[in-house]
Amino acid sequence: MALLNVIRIDKLGIYNVFAAFFMMISSFVMVVTSLSLAPSLNTGAFVFGQANNDTGFANFGYVCLIGLLTSLFSFSGYEAGAHMAEETKDARKAAPKGIVHSVLAGVVSGFVYIVCLLFSMQNLENAEGSITNNATVQIFFDACGYTGGVALSSLLVIILFLAGVSSVTVTSRIAFAMVRDGAIPFSEFLRPVNKYTKEPIRMICVTYIFSCALILTQLGSSTAFAAVTSITTIGFQISYMVPILLRITIAREAFVKGPVNLGIFSIPLGILAVIWLTATSCFFIFPSVYPITVQDMNYACVMVGAIVILAGMWWVVSAHSWFRPRRFGVEVKATELGISISSD
Repeated sequence: MALLNVIRIDKLGIYNVFAAFFMMISSFVMVVTSLSLAPSLNTGAFVFGQANNDTGFANFGYVCLIGLLTSLFSFSGYEAGAHMAEETKDARKAAPKGIVHSVLAGVVSGFVYIVCLLFSMQNLENAEGSITNNATVQIFFDACGYTGGVALSSLLVIILFLAGVSSVTVTSRIAFAMVRDGAIPFSEFLRPVNKYTKEPIRMICVTYIFSCALILTQLGSSTAFAAVTSITTIGFQISYMVPILLRITIAREAFVKGPVNLGIFSIPLGILAVIWLTATSCFFIFPSVYPITVQDMNYACVMVGAIVILAGMWWVVSAHSWFRPRRFGVEVKATELGISISSD
C-alpha cells in the first residue's frame, strides 16, 4: 500500500479511478452472485423486522445505541476530499462535491449490500459463530458453496487492499499538513515533497511505520488492538465536530462561504450535526458486552482521555509559545488585494 503511494501523483489519480470502478463492480458482483446462488432466501420480515441481541444487555434501546458504532465507522473518512484538496483541480467546488457524493454513494451502496447479504444468509447462528471468524465470508460460503465463497472472499480482500491504499494516501496527507504547519516534532525534516513524484514520501513512510506498529499490537494483546481501533471512529467524530462547532459559534460571521455551501441551512444543520456527533461519540465509550470483564472492557475512553491529556500538556508546556498555524485563506486574499502581510 505504501509503495503504491510513492508513484507520481498523476499516476496515483489513475489508480484511484480504477480502484473506485473495481470496488463498485465487485460489490455488484458479490450481491448478485450471493442472491443468485443462495439455496434459499430469507423473508422481508426477517431482514427488516427481526432483531437479535447477543450482547448480554437486557435494555434493547442501549443495544441500539452501541450498535451505531458499526454503521458510523463506515461513514468515517468521507472528508478525504478535503485532505486531497491541494492536489485537486478546482478544489473549492470539487472537494465539497466529492464529500457529498461519497456520503450518498455510501448510503445507497451500503444499504443494498447489507440487505442483500441478509437476504442470502442461510443460517444466523452459523454466521455468528463462523469458523472463518468473519460473518460476511461465512455468508458467501453458505450461499455460494466453497468455490463461490473463495471467489467472492477474494474480491473482498482485493477491495480491502484497494481501500487501504487510499487510506494511506489520505492519512499521509493529514500527517503532511501537520508537518507543513510545524505542528509535530521533526517537521523540518519530514516536510519536503519529492520534486518528481510530487508526493510527501517521508510522511508516507512515517504513516507506514505507525500503521505497522498498530497492526503488530494484536500479536501481543488483542484487547489492546481493539482499544486502538475502537478510537478511530471517535477520533473522526470529534474531528468533524470541532470545526462545525466553531463555524456555528465564534466564526459564524467571519466564516467565508465557498461556491458550494448549504446556504440558509448551514447553521441549523450545523447545530444538528454537533448534537449528533457529540452524542454518538459518547455512545462509543460505553461497554458493548455484558458481563464486563478485563478482556471485554471498552478501553476507548482511556485512549481518548490519554490523547486529550497528552495533547493538552504539550500545548501548555511548549506548543503554545511557538505554534502559529498558516492562514492560507487570509494570505491568498491579501495577495490578491496587493497587501503584504507577515506569516505571523
